[in-house]
Amino acid sequence: MTGKNSILLSALDWGLGHATRIIPVIRYLEALDYDILIAGYGNSFILLKQEFPKAHFIELNGFTPKFSKTLPQWVRLIAQVPQFLKAIRKEHNDLKLIVSLYNPCYIISDNRYGLWHPKITSILITHQTNIELPKTLNVFSPLIHRIMQKWINKFDECWIPDCHLALSGKLSNSKGFIRHEKKIGLLSRFNQDDNQSSEFKRVPILVLASGPEPQKSVFIKTITRQLKQLGKKATVVCGNPLENESLNDNQITYISHLNAREMEQVICNADTIICRSGYSTIMDLIRLQKKALLVPTPRQTEQLYLGSHLQERGFYKSVLQSKINLKDDLTEINLFSPPANSTNDFFPFNDFKLPKTKIY
Repeated sequence: MTGKNSILLSALDWGLGHATRIIPVIRYLEALDYDILIAGYGNSFILLKQEFPKAHFIELNGFTPKFSKTLPQWVRLIAQVPQFLKAIRKEHNDLKLIVSLYNPCYIISDNRYGLWHPKITSILITHQTNIELPKTLNVFSPLIHRIMQKWINKFDECWIPDCHLALSGKLSNSKGFIRHEKKIGLLSRFNQDDNQSSEFKRVPILVLASGPEPQKSVFIKTITRQLKQLGKKATVVCGNPLENESLNDNQITYISHLNAREMEQVICNADTIICRSGYSTIMDLIRLQKKALLVPTPRQTEQLYLGSHLQERGFYKSVLQSKINLKDDLTEINLFSPPANSTNDFFPFNDFKLPKTKIY
């Protein structure tokens, strides 16, 4: 599996969203008869192994940040910047060995900034060309933008998973500093098939837990505690691909992990959805035209912005985790509606083409 018919793909392992959203990209490339090489680590790597058992997999470690229950995310991330930069340099050096062994014709990286190669057409997927900083750090915005410009422009193309709906808002406003950016449509692993008749019966309330710990567990405990107080039955998908079990305490059913087909079915059969405001989750909800209550991960500026942005546009109800009141919030969901969309709003556009490969 080497040479001009192979493509190397990799996704950042910060939660599962970066991995789930490259699933439609991999399917598209498989349909074009490319040999698929997937490099990665952590839970996202495990998820892609489950979804594409015939692909070739390569261990390629990266940086996994540590988060806190109490400290602002930016405080913890700033402290870890040296480790982050070291990881980018290391993954770039590790890539050289992978290229020497497999000689792919393309490299497609979802938010792994070290995975570019001067002799191979390299593509970055990101919806954040403009990083949203906490207000207390706005003074550093010009510096952050220069760093982002330097990193992103090492790639031959920057693919932004968005369309005319402008779901990512100002997060994808690069202000003209990215040379070869293009919107490729929304990325969703779901096909919008008729999944009402499936192995999953009607789900009154579906809770989709995602993102890094410890906040994922805090989210589950916060939501399930209020659901039990209200006497509501619910299903919680915990987002743990390493596990394969289901628990039921008569009111709440806990499912460790579902594959893409199963997840699509359970979402389609859900009356009400409660989830994080991660960008990949939002694209999936819009694909399936499902209403939801968005609960941004605390102190995660990107999710806080997306929740506010989508609520202002009338698409989704968003509430801070510390202010959840499900008695009222579950009613207010119906005041919002996801934007209407068509197949052409999703990757790949009808006229989508891969860039030319470099001669090497």
